Amino acid sequence: MGAGIWSMHFVGMLALSLPCSASYDPKATILSMIPGIIAGIIAMTIVSRPVITKSQLAVGGLLLGIGIGTMHYAGMAAYRFDGQIKYDLGLFLLSILAIVCLAVFSIWTRFYLQTRQGLWRVFTIGISAVVMGLAISAMHYMATAAAYFIHGSVGVTNLNSGLSPTY
Repeated sequence: MGAGIWSMHFVGMLALSLPCSASYDPKATILSMIPGIIAGIIAMTIVSRPVITKSQLAVGGLLLGIGIGTMHYAGMAAYRFDGQIKYDLGLFLLSILAIVCLAVFSIWTRFYLQTRQGLWRVFTIGISAVVMGLAISAMHYMATAAAYFIHGSVGVTNLNSGLSPTY
């Protein structure tokens, strides 16, 4: 699951086209997979339980969301081009909040639908997986909207309030 989350992110990053040459730091790119794998382990540990408490749901969703967010921003930090990336703080925080809330919702969906009768119960895992896939996509696009790609050193001083990718 973690490698799948990372792959989904990386395919999205490969679709990014800037009007300059760009590449990826191989070591940083591979290392960016680690938070996604840890997030996947957390998710699988949680959803493999027969029941879940509200606190397990909250903590599990928080860790899963933070792991996915960390993977995304670590992957962005691996992006190399003639310039730098700055992030809008509001959109950055919104992207993290969104992935945490949607991760909680995905896990909750799995356990809630399991208690239902009929077709809902049959498709519980699939529906929960679709919710998680949409959550990851939403986070990716919100986080990319938070990014300002600044070519060269032009205008960098005007964005001092933004977050640097190494933060």
